[in-house]
Amino acid sequence: MLPEVVRSRFILGAFLTVGMAACGDDGGSPDAGTGTCRSSVECQDELFCNGVERCEPGVGGADERGCVAATEARCLPSQVCLEAQKICDTDCAVEVDADGDGADALSCGGDDCDDSDALRFPGATEICDGFRDEDCDPSTIGGRDMDGDGAIASACCNESAGELSCGGDCDDRNVAVRPGQPELCDGLDNDCDGSVDENTLAVAWYQDSDGDGFGDPSDSVESCAPIVGRSISNRDCDDTDGSVNPAAREVCDAVDDDCDGVVDESPCEMPLDGGVPDGGTGQRVTDGVIALWDFEEGSGTVVNDRVGALDLEITEPADVNWEPGNLILLDQTVLRSAGLATDLRAALVASGEMTIEAWILPDSTEPPGAGPARIVAMSTGQVEGNFALGQGRAGEGEPGDNYSLRLLSDDPGVGADGLPGYDTPAGSVNLALTHLVATRASDNRVAIYIDGTQVDSGVRGGTFSNWVEAPLTLGNHGGLIDEPAAHRSWLGTYYLVAIYDRALSQTEVRQNFGAGP
Repeated sequence: MLPEVVRSRFILGAFLTVGMAACGDDGGSPDAGTGTCRSSVECQDELFCNGVERCEPGVGGADERGCVAATEARCLPSQVCLEAQKICDTDCAVEVDADGDGADALSCGGDDCDDSDALRFPGATEICDGFRDEDCDPSTIGGRDMDGDGAIASACCNESAGELSCGGDCDDRNVAVRPGQPELCDGLDNDCDGSVDENTLAVAWYQDSDGDGFGDPSDSVESCAPIVGRSISNRDCDDTDGSVNPAAREVCDAVDDDCDGVVDESPCEMPLDGGVPDGGTGQRVTDGVIALWDFEEGSGTVVNDRVGALDLEITEPADVNWEPGNLILLDQTVLRSAGLATDLRAALVASGEMTIEAWILPDSTEPPGAGPARIVAMSTGQVEGNFALGQGRAGEGEPGDNYSLRLLSDDPGVGADGLPGYDTPAGSVNLALTHLVATRASDNRVAIYIDGTQVDSGVRGGTFSNWVEAPLTLGNHGGLIDEPAAHRSWLGTYYLVAIYDRALSQTEVRQNFGAGP
């Protein structure tokens, strides 16, 4: 059965044109402006075919703002770029499969819906993302259903002929919210129709003894309002085990973990007993992972590192709320390693590469203090540190509608605060489940990805040899957190955080995005 989808008109180029005039060119170098660029999006011109300009201050060929003219054409060598249409057209006389993905271009009699993208072709795995149609089939949108209510998340979309088709679940964290759900007396839009508490009904609520959000079908009472200790879902196949429910991932443990009636169906994951699941289709990439927190504890004051020994302590337990598979930061707090992250630092210094990955749900686009609010950091205080992946711009009261990366190196142009940093475009923060990844590769390239799509890039020269000994922190910086005028507190929900001692490729980033948190 096809997933229920909603459709709306949209303008695909709206996001891509943000800041286009900031550093334009007319075939030469980007024009110099005032100040140093912080993001490649500030350096883009209005042309399509000439390629992508980059923000790389200090690199040879950069102008006064740090913008570098495009060096690679937008389209592949065997394609013709059509500026007016802003598309790459495959020249069939030269090559019928320009991107080499095994599928010929539509214009050459094939079935490849985008012959300039090797990740899009018939038969590719469809991933839940904003508008990319991986398998060239607009009717498939990905299958993300994080709350196990049987409805696909509204973040899963496909675009075809200017029309966007998306999943119908307007809150994929709440089993009581989905299309077709009776409206309850709870102040929520349970049926995702845009209205709250209209035509409410009393429904069955099922005993949820293990607290995993799913109830026992044999024990129910009726009520219009939610009942503490009960769930609207009766799909729990073992109400004595909180790790067994329809929203759980199938583990290779001879148990029907996801309550679908099948045991250890492929692909199931190996248990987290000091390692992580093997990579592969539908599985996370594990090569190079040196720390991973999945927030599956459900209670307590410690978040366990599932790969290494870098457990995190919650400094203000009263300011967090545990839910199945996630941790919500309700107020100013910090998750901090008990000591210095010495082994993690040594591994990253030795490799000169890194990947920081976070599955998060931001609480607001207005951080409570000075930005950037720290999502993942290794720092000794408010300013000094090795890296900080955060939300928002620097300064008190600045908007929090973008993500940022500060990265220290021994490059003479880089300050002790890791600046100049890298910033995603304004408006790139959505108050929805988000896959955020930052990488630095051996060729010094830096990239930031949101939901599998690269949104910023640059270069960070030098090595990590000047990195300082510091703790690893989530939710704030590594120093004091009782400074309301200067704290870097981040509020929202953590689902997964991982650190690799190498730079994941774009394909690997998309694999992890497709696997979900």
